[in-house]
Amino acid sequence: MTPRITRTETLWAGHVSLRRLTITGQPLPPSNRDRTAGALVREVVVSPMSAVILLRRQNGRLILIRQFRAPALLEQDDGSLVECCAGNVDAEPSGSPATIADAERAARREAEEETGWRVGMIRHLFTLYTSPGISTERLAFFIGEVAERVGPGGGLANEGESIETLELGLDEAWTMVGDGRIRDAKTVMLLQHLRLEAAAIAHSAA
Repeated sequence: MTPRITRTETLWAGHVSLRRLTITGQPLPPSNRDRTAGALVREVVVSPMSAVILLRRQNGRLILIRQFRAPALLEQDDGSLVECCAGNVDAEPSGSPATIADAERAARREAEEETGWRVGMIRHLFTLYTSPGISTERLAFFIGEVAERVGPGGGLANEGESIETLELGLDEAWTMVGDGRIRDAKTVMLLQHLRLEAAAIAHSAA
């Protein structure tokens, strides 16, 4: 049988929504196929697609941001995290799923709002489910070369943002991962991708 949703209940709706799904037709492992599967009930956080971008200057320096994150405040004094620029992808008016082109526009927009830098060349790396056991969120990962400074950055005051821009070398940023000053997973993944690319280029040139 093919799994299908037979009932959807909205438990809460806001910036994201929490839904309870009742699912039938859940496949069973071979050892259990002599019995019938019951209905599966799961709570799912329904979240829009998001985009994250690691910004790099022509001299190789990286541009990261420091901003307040409410969940981090539960575990640390000031709730601030060092991250790459990121944000939600605007919903399509037609209601159709967001595309990589939509995610690229969001990445460019967030970079300019948060750092004041306009992005020139941009490269999509991959799109991943961030936490598929509980959330629908898909996150599109980009690396972008900054072209010119066009504004002060700092984020949008009407969205409660107060963002600090940081400029770091790759080695310095990776040291911050090791000592816990960078704890954001999406940022660590992009930094590691950049390190692997740099290692591959150095190996091919040797």
